[in-house]
Amino acid sequence: MGSLNGKTALVTGASVGIGAETVRLLAEQGANVVIHWYENEEDARALSRHCESLGRSVALVNADLSGSEGVNKLLSETKTAAQSIEILINNACYPSDGNFPSEYDAWDRTMSVNLRAIAHICKILLPEMAPGSSIINITSIQAMFAGELSWAYGASKSALEQLTKRLAVEGGSRGIRVNSIRPGLILGERNRQRWTLDESERLDLVSKVYPLKRVGVPRDVATVCAFLASDDSGFITGASIPVDGGLSITNAALAVWALRNEITGTA
Repeated sequence: MGSLNGKTALVTGASVGIGAETVRLLAEQGANVVIHWYENEEDARALSRHCESLGRSVALVNADLSGSEGVNKLLSETKTAAQSIEILINNACYPSDGNFPSEYDAWDRTMSVNLRAIAHICKILLPEMAPGSSIINITSIQAMFAGELSWAYGASKSALEQLTKRLAVEGGSRGIRVNSIRPGLILGERNRQRWTLDESERLDLVSKVYPLKRVGVPRDVATVCAFLASDDSGFITGASIPVDGGLSITNAALAVWALRNEITGTA
């Protein structure tokens, strides 16, 4: 994997989970980092200290990306902290689990954070990025599948994959690559307790649906981010790369039926 020495990465939603693990790996590979966070200040500062211990330049930016004021704050403080951004990883999201149309507020906030903020950030930063730079958008397997309560979340991630393609066309003539990563179930800090404690039996069943017979961890996604950020992926753009243990190649209906049979004991 190519070295990231001398490059600076902006990672949004970076205090925990996929974002934090990606920051760690990029710093390990030589990149300086701008760490965006909204909640989990203690985790963000601990991550900053870790990266500094590796000899990296680190900046912390706190901003609520649900509105233009927070997005502009992120952009302004990033430009103050870093002369240039060669790696942009849009990982921040609002993980709503709500019905439609009864919860308009959740719908609007999800679309604002998961789509509009990313479009705004890319619109401003892409023209300023140097040839060879890389933009990586974190979507979700729910961009493909109709999750039970993912009205807004799934729609926002599906739209983000379309935006990724448009940005790849825009960036292509500038030598800037734009790709998305589509994770399956990833056991980061946000949902580890829910799945391992509250729903451990269900987690065992869900894991069996994955061809690799396990769900993911943040490092699984971070390593793909590092690859896409490096020169080793120099001829990849406009792609949506599944990091889902093979779930997207299975027949979802059969997988759900198999789970139902195991739960009910039906042959």
